[in-house]
Amino acid sequence: MSPEIEQDGKALATTGRTKLFQWHPQALIFPEIDPHLLSLHPLVRTAEVLRFSLFRCEHWLSPNGFLREWLRLNLLLAALVAVTGLILSPLVTLLLVEIDKWIQLVLDIVLGLVSIAALVIVGLLLIRVLESFKNQAGRRR
Repeated sequence: MSPEIEQDGKALATTGRTKLFQWHPQALIFPEIDPHLLSLHPLVRTAEVLRFSLFRCEHWLSPNGFLREWLRLNLLLAALVAVTGLILSPLVTLLLVEIDKWIQLVLDIVLGLVSIAALVIVGLLLIRVLESFKNQAGRRR
């Protein structure tokens, strides 16, 4: 593959990503109701009236398109975070469970070593006490 094609592919991918996350509000046109509203089926007519009402409310709130662009970027960010969380959370959970098992194993080993050390110290103290009793008994005779 030639370097020019490779660079163009990278430029296209980078441009696509950066355009996706850029702020580009566009002015909204005032919504119009369907001219054949009265001839529509009642269910379709209800949907058309709801669509018109929502678009009119959006136009009233933000005629310059800031609200739509803000919502688009925030939904994109939420989807990105959700997908990342869904992909990474099982791996992180597995990693934390394994770390917990290793820590428990290390604590068991340390506890065993400490108990052995404590037994050795108690044994040495008992030997010392018995030797001192033996020495005191030998001096009395």
